[in-house]
Amino acid sequence: MKLCQKIVLAWLLLVTLGLLSPALPAHGEEDAAEKAVAPGSRVLGQISFPTASESPEAQAAFIQGMLLLHLFEYPFAREQFQLAQELDPDLVMAYWGEAMTHNHPIWDRQDLAAARDVLMKLGATPDERLARTPVAREKGLLAALELLYGDGPKAARDAAYLRAMETLAAEFPEDHEIQLFYALALFGVQAGVRDTAAYMLSTAIAQDVFSDNPQHPGAAHYLIHGVDDPVHAVLGLRAARALAAMAPDAGHSQHMTSHIFTALGMWDDVVSANEAAVKVQNAMRGEQDLAARHWGHYNYWLLYGYLQQGRDGAARELLEAAYGEAQADGKAPAERLLLDADSDLVGSVLQMWARYVIETRGWTDAVADWTFNSGDAYDPNLTISFVKALQAAHAGLAAQAGQFQQQF
Repeated sequence: MKLCQKIVLAWLLLVTLGLLSPALPAHGEEDAAEKAVAPGSRVLGQISFPTASESPEAQAAFIQGMLLLHLFEYPFAREQFQLAQELDPDLVMAYWGEAMTHNHPIWDRQDLAAARDVLMKLGATPDERLARTPVAREKGLLAALELLYGDGPKAARDAAYLRAMETLAAEFPEDHEIQLFYALALFGVQAGVRDTAAYMLSTAIAQDVFSDNPQHPGAAHYLIHGVDDPVHAVLGLRAARALAAMAPDAGHSQHMTSHIFTALGMWDDVVSANEAAVKVQNAMRGEQDLAARHWGHYNYWLLYGYLQQGRDGAARELLEAAYGEAQADGKAPAERLLLDADSDLVGSVLQMWARYVIETRGWTDAVADWTFNSGDAYDPNLTISFVKALQAAHAGLAAQAGQFQQQF
């Protein structure tokens, strides 16, 4: 067996074991750590979530928060829920909504301490918090939330929350919001692992809501997540088209459609979706007085789309801009284990670089010789060793390729 083949087989083995991801990253939290400026009224779809608030302004902020929550724009949703609380301190669901922004079930992430801090604003004990509302559906949502952020390990809390939401969904079969948060809870108990049966059940729930309200961003969004695999992706095409049209002001919604387009080989749509996502994201960064950026989840998918279109020049231009940002920053990854490489400047640019070199077969291109300050981070250094091993193997440098293979 040729050395190059051995390197590829070794890489595929590590991919199988989950140590690398040769495909596009499935999810990314863009700017999750950055404080959001209250975005005002964005075009994000339409939902109905009545509350007892007598303040139209508070209710409007709450609805905006709900739309952003459904679209995983968590920092911006949090700002809107906090605004609703300021306008109407008795709007109980605004506290519930803010607490929900700290649970990210698709990505198996949760900020328990922050969520509990939010609940404490509503009341010192579960009984005090439940007493803040006389509305049965609100009490049910709060009671479920107490289980999600209660005692015990995360897996046990996720399971208890799911059972509570299942019961609530049976009690309120026509309530779109309860149904969708039950669907999301089904995703959450999978701890980031795709279980076909659970995902298909979530998809069916989301589809029912989407059929009733084709403008509901959560219904379209969760439906897409449910069918986000090559076998089922075609079932999400209508939802992807609808989500792109209904929520032009959310970067994640624009990007998420490309999960379906990629599985179906619709490269023009992949590029259009991620160009739109990058534009929205950078506009939001502008609101925060932050510079536009050329790396991260949406840009990585955009680069891949350019390459599949055969637009190597556009891909290279994007890559060079991203590399320039990494070089100007100069810092190594802050953590050795990057759970989401797209959230780290060097980790993200390295993924873009590797994808570009491999897809273009640019082993003799000057780009392949770029250097990175990868520090001692695992994934970035694995990526470098893999690309360098392939580069040496294609040059016929067996000893050098073997050295990089050994490092890998």
